[in-house]
Amino acid sequence: AGANSIVLTFPEEISAAGCPNWAVEPQWETALALPWVPAPTVRVLCEMPQCGAVPRTICRQQLDKLKADFGLELFVALEYEFTLAKRDQGGKEWVPAFDGVDIFSTLQHQKVQDFTYALEEHLLHVGVDVKTMNCEYGAGQLEITYAPKFGVDAADAAFTFRSCVKELAAMRGMRASFCTRPFAVNEVCNGGHLNFSLFSSDENVTGDADGRVSDLARKFLDGILHHAPALEAFCAPTPCCYMRHGHWAPTHADWGFDDRMAAVRVKNASASNVYFELRMPSASACPHLVIAALVAAGMHGLSSTNLPRVPGRHEQREPQPALPTSLLDALAALEADTYLVNAIGPDLVRWFALVKRGELAEIDRYASQLQKDGGMTSKNAMMASLQRMYMEYV
Repeated sequence: AGANSIVLTFPEEISAAGCPNWAVEPQWETALALPWVPAPTVRVLCEMPQCGAVPRTICRQQLDKLKADFGLELFVALEYEFTLAKRDQGGKEWVPAFDGVDIFSTLQHQKVQDFTYALEEHLLHVGVDVKTMNCEYGAGQLEITYAPKFGVDAADAAFTFRSCVKELAAMRGMRASFCTRPFAVNEVCNGGHLNFSLFSSDENVTGDADGRVSDLARKFLDGILHHAPALEAFCAPTPCCYMRHGHWAPTHADWGFDDRMAAVRVKNASASNVYFELRMPSASACPHLVIAALVAAGMHGLSSTNLPRVPGRHEQREPQPALPTSLLDALAALEADTYLVNAIGPDLVRWFALVKRGELAEIDRYASQLQKDGGMTSKNAMMASLQRMYMEYV
């Protein structure tokens, strides 16, 4: 099923088997009492051992392989932007919870501070340590960052964060959306940058003694950039994600020091604290899939002796390969990347592509219907169709 379960798709082998039940296996270490739910409620994440297309399972397996084969761990935090919406005066339409683009202003933040401070308190009780909260450039747009975690715990924390944001907003009669662009076509987009570093024996090995990128980390980085066109399918999994390109989001598979236009931004404020910021993901991306694909690509760089070294944007004479500019192109790049498909699993890639192509077909169908029956312009019809598909459940 796609977002909002509007699109129902079944792989051929599942339909042929009669859509049987599959057992889920609770991962009890993920059990959390949810403080924002009125009745006593515990959430437990589950996996499905007989299924080869479970994002959390594949993420955990890739991280385990990184540690077993290279002695490395990933220290990760996602940096989310999202849009907070409320009902208009007539109670029919969703509109941004506040107007203006007064970024970092406390006067702007006070318009929604009851929500954000309650969110911070609840998240602290489920192990998500909020570090910053601020309004962003878009109407109703907030950015909230939190402390990093090791391994699959980081992806689980991202899931917990998103769930808390959306559920708490709904309980207050609002809607929080991680949809990349939930309102006007020319509105600011929501990003979901992934900040990470490589650790070995409790030591950050991403940088060298001079605060530059270590040789080991450069190999990991080369692997990421080599597979970046395929990674874009997971980083930008909806058509509106591609509206970010060129607007504080990368267009090429490149990197640079403190470079917000690069696919990977190297942050090196001190020699002991060098880390990467993957700027490709939108807020719509699944954290488990992004981390799984990132690690698989990085390990290719670590193990290969023939991947070319990618120069930084400050060094390059010619642009690096362009990233896909549409979801269809990104899916094609993913399917053509034999290494990445085999690393994260052909079933997952095939099922993911099946759902995404189903979403695209339904978005086009509904937009055409709105133009024909409702007299909408093509731009407004497409925006309404994207909202229907993604705004509530992403």
